[in-house]
Amino acid sequence: MRNERPDTPVATVWRQFGRNHLAVFALIMVLVLFGVAALADFIANDKPLVMKYQNRFYFPVLKDYAVRLGMTRWQREFQNISYKAFAAENFKQGDWAQFPPIRYSQNDVSLATALRPPSAQHLLGTDEIGRDIASRIVHGSRVSLSVGFVAVSIYVLIGLLIGALAGYYEVSGLCDRGAGARRERFSNHFAACPAKLHRSGVCSRHIRSGFRNSCRICPQLPRFWRAAVHCKLGVHSLRRSPIAA
Repeated sequence: MRNERPDTPVATVWRQFGRNHLAVFALIMVLVLFGVAALADFIANDKPLVMKYQNRFYFPVLKDYAVRLGMTRWQREFQNISYKAFAAENFKQGDWAQFPPIRYSQNDVSLATALRPPSAQHLLGTDEIGRDIASRIVHGSRVSLSVGFVAVSIYVLIGLLIGALAGYYEVSGLCDRGAGARRERFSNHFAACPAKLHRSGVCSRHIRSGFRNSCRICPQLPRFWRAAVHCKLGVHSLRRSPIAA
């Protein structure tokens, strides 16, 4: 009987992650939101995806990307136009245009359709200046995901640096007990910052709960990476880091 290979840390993490159905569902939702953000211009746009005009095919959405990158320019007849009005006024027999599922961009303003309820034309209605809410949600996902990923990347990087340095200097003996105690007190004060901000009223009433929950993991990251460095260097310190254990 052959000896089975021990599971790698990555395999162990994925196996434990797969057992948490709520975490798997959250991952699927994040991937869906990422897909919506990446394809926002193909889901909600006032430009057609494909257009046939005068026996020629055009791809205005892809053309818009090329223009933004400076690879090409708009033809004179298609500069600063509304494609819906252009189609209504200039299309003849055999001409057609295929628009995205939501036929409005995030900045289309129409005071005549302000504060409309949900309908077949506006799936989620319009706001006070007539902008399509569904289109704004689709394009707003880019901003939300960008802010979230940037914020997470920043505090993960900070936690990695603090925890790795603390773990290395403790193992190498360059950090004495006094310095270690001071570092622990600093970590405790850092851990209390979200709660202090929440109680002090710095955060608005609408975001206090989300801010407290999102910041709760931040102080644990240095402790996690410190324990990881200890394990890598052969020091058993998992008891000092509950999140790593």
